[in-house]
Formats: sequence, C-alpha cells, structure tokens
Amino acid sequence: MDNTIKTQKPFERANLINSRGIRIGYIYKFTGKVGYVTETKDFELFQTDFDKIKEESKAGEVVVLDVTSLIRWDTLSLKVIFPVIVALNKELKNKGKPLIGVIGNRSGDVFDASWERHKESGTEVVPWFQTLQEYLANYNLLT
Repeated sequence: MDNTIKTQKPFERANLINSRGIRIGYIYKFTGKVGYVTETKDFELFQTDFDKIKEESKAGEVVVLDVTSLIRWDTLSLKVIFPVIVALNKELKNKGKPLIGVIGNRSGDVFDASWERHKESGTEVVPWFQTLQEYLANYNLLT
C-alpha cells in the first residue's frame, strides 16, 4: 500500500477576461486545499508555476492572485510566497509593467498577517482589493 501523501495544487489558473470577452491576463485562485504539507512543500508547489507568473508579468500580462477562499495566513504558507510577489512587483513597478494584484478580504486574517509581516518591505507594492471588479476598475481594465 502506498502511504505517500498526495497534495493537489494550491491554486487553479484561469484566463482573466474583461467585459468585452478579451483575455487580458490570468487569475490564480488559491483553493486552500493543499492539506498537511510543510511551508517548503507549499512553496515548491507554487514555484512549479511561479516561472509562468514571472514570465506573464514581465510580458505585461495582468496577473491576479485570488485569496478569497483562504481563511488563515498559513493555509498556503503565504508567509513564504508573499515576499516573492513583493520583490517581483518592485521589479515590475520599476519597469512600468502591471503589478501582480491580490483580491481578498481586506479585514481578514490573511490580509492582516500579510500587512504585519510585509509593511516594512513593501506591502504597498502589492495592490490588494476586495473584489476582482474593484481591481479591474482601478486599472481601467473592465472594458
């Protein structure tokens, strides 16, 4: 009998479509369904696709991380992943490219923990909105 713990990807990737049906980028919906894995394992699962995120962002694609399904900060070990997004966004900002945005509850534990841990290192570099519509409207991407 195989006792290996199998984990699923911590997020689902989908096209980000505006109101005219035009693909403008990608949305990564974090499911929180990783199970009992270590921070390192979570990061490895994320790292597998992170190169895609980096390429998409550097190519000017809109990339949004949807954390609305996450209840706790540690659900996806965002404390490992978030600093990587902060660093990439600083690079994107300097190059005038769209920043990777986050949508999720701004009054929840995930936001509070990310703000506390990264306010000194640039949380302001990560645009965080309550809804996808808010994010798209802020960047004039609805149409």
